[in-house]
Order: sequence, then C-alpha cells, then structure tokens
Amino acid sequence: DTFVSDDHSILTALPNLRKCTSFLFEVLRLYPTVPGVARFMPREVTYNGGTLSGGSAVITSIYGMHTNELYWEDPFSFRLDRFDHGASQNEAYWPFHMGGHICAGKKLAQSELLIALILIIRRFRIVFRPFISLEGRLIGVVLNSSGMDTVLLERRAQTPK
Repeated sequence: DTFVSDDHSILTALPNLRKCTSFLFEVLRLYPTVPGVARFMPREVTYNGGTLSGGSAVITSIYGMHTNELYWEDPFSFRLDRFDHGASQNEAYWPFHMGGHICAGKKLAQSELLIALILIIRRFRIVFRPFISLEGRLIGVVLNSSGMDTVLLERRAQTPK
C-alpha cells in the first residue's frame, strides 16, 4: 500500500490503498451494514420450477449470501487475500445492494470508510487485550463484545506535520 504521510495526502492515496480496501471489503462482507433487503414482486414470476405470486415479498439475506460456501471459500474466516483478485465483483457481494437498487452513495461511503480507517490507524495504536473489566474507567475508544477480547484504541504521540 501507499504510505500516507499526512492527513492532506489521504485523498490522493485512496486508489492505491489495496490492503486497506481489502480490509474494508472483508469487514463489509462479514458485517454488512444492512443484513438483508425485501422487495415485492410486481407480477407473478416463474423461476427454476417455482412460482412467486404478484405482491409476494421476497427477502434476500445479504449476510447469508456473504457467508455462503457456494460463493465464498471458507466463508466465516476473515481473509484479506479474498479481495486481491476481484472478489468485490462476485455476484454474491452486496454490501451496498446490487443492480437497479444499488446505493447511489456507494463510492462516497467507501471513500469515507477508507478515510476513517486511515485516520484511526494514523492517530491510534490498536491494542488487543484479554477481556478486562473497564468498569469505572474511561480509557478512550473501547470496542468490546460479550465474551471477546478487548480492543483498545490508544492515542499515538502527536506526529510532526
């Protein structure tokens, strides 16, 4: 990846940040912002031997597609290399929906997420610790889920400009 030396060079570096982009894509695959979408059939449709009546609700599980072994090798593993060879073009990768219903802000959202990730990496050290009780203490930003290790973001020393 390109080295981002200061906050002002982030925008020019975005297209070259392949590892950060792969990280973001894999996060969105395993933890989609929307777990599923619902649509109503405008008319009766027959497909693959089955019939859906007009007005029927069709629910698509984005999380289900993103973790389906038919589309993803070892689907529950977090693997950055998954997106090295165009997996973001996979027909089962829908973090911003697909086709005519794709999110109009997809490119903006991806850029903003990458910028936020870069700023977090530049300004904080990411520290993993076995589960610790933080009751009564405020350490900064803490990411913790039940039964998991604690992830602390510790502010880095101010970097020269």
